[in-house]
Order: sequence, then structure tokens, then C-alpha cells
Amino acid sequence: SRPSSVRAWRAQRIEAAMTSATLKPALKQLWGYLRQVTGDDAYERYLEHHGKAHPDALPMSRRDYFKHRQDEKWNKISRCC
Repeated sequence: SRPSSVRAWRAQRIEAAMTSATLKPALKQLWGYLRQVTGDDAYERYLEHHGKAHPDALPMSRRDYFKHRQDEKWNKISRCC
């Protein structure tokens, strides 16, 4: 049954989205997206890549990985002239 107004339709859609069966996966997906955008999951992505590309080599520790990333970012000339 179609609601009579846009407001009622939105309320119905929000109510449907608020069920735990749909809300949990959506929140999990949003959290994963936020971690990826902010770089919070960089070490996990590094481990995944390292395991596929270099299965016989030991990966860097979390501390060494972040030190490497910081050095890579800040220990170079970053100006135009």
C-alpha cells in the first residue's frame, strides 16, 4: 500500500530501514567506508596485499609499517621550486 504523502512514505522507509536485519549491515558497511577513507585500515590492507604479493616474506610490524608511511610522506622535498 502506497502512503498518501511524501512524509508518510519517508517515515515508512525509515521504519523499514531501522530493522536490525538491515541496520547492522549498513552500519558495518559505513564503518568500513569511514575506516578506508581516513586510512585507519591501511595496515590491514597492507597485510592483505603483502600476503598475496609476497607470501614467502615476513610483513612489517604495525609499528614499522606506520613509521615507513610517515617517513615516506614527510622525508622528501614537497615544494615546487
